[in-house]
Amino acid sequence: MNLTTFNRLMKGTDIKCHPPEWKMFLEICDIYLKRKKIKNPIVMELGLEENSQSEFFKQLFGAKCVKPANHEGGVDILLIGGGSYKDVMRNFNVYSTLCSGIIAIHDIECCRYKNRIMAQSHRVWDELKIATACGAEQFENFLFLSIHRKRIKGNQRGIGVIIKQ
Repeated sequence: MNLTTFNRLMKGTDIKCHPPEWKMFLEICDIYLKRKKIKNPIVMELGLEENSQSEFFKQLFGAKCVKPANHEGGVDILLIGGGSYKDVMRNFNVYSTLCSGIIAIHDIECCRYKNRIMAQSHRVWDELKIATACGAEQFENFLFLSIHRKRIKGNQRGIGVIIKQ
């Protein structure tokens, strides 16, 4: 991954991701795409701030960023923004089947201990991990990674990464 491009994009955007977490996630994407020999991946971003991160994927990976309304094929990377339990779970259930590679759920640590209706990605993330641990067949080939760095000030964020194998 081109760190110069990453740093330029971080300075020029109002992205709400915590920079070390976002960088680690993009490095995982970079490794995955190189290993799978995927050039110009297809990326779909869902949720509260749809397409706010598309420039990173376009400039770092030559990605084509698509919207759910006008895309019928598969995607290589699916980003699900944080939000209410209902919205995050719906997005996962509807769109994860289109993804052949990486699914990311944002804000898996945000408000975990505050019980806010619009910040419950952690519940979805926890349920998916529990279902996997209990032997759910639909997740048997999924690798789960949590990227989370303790922050002293501000909300915790975190990115839950699922890699389909």
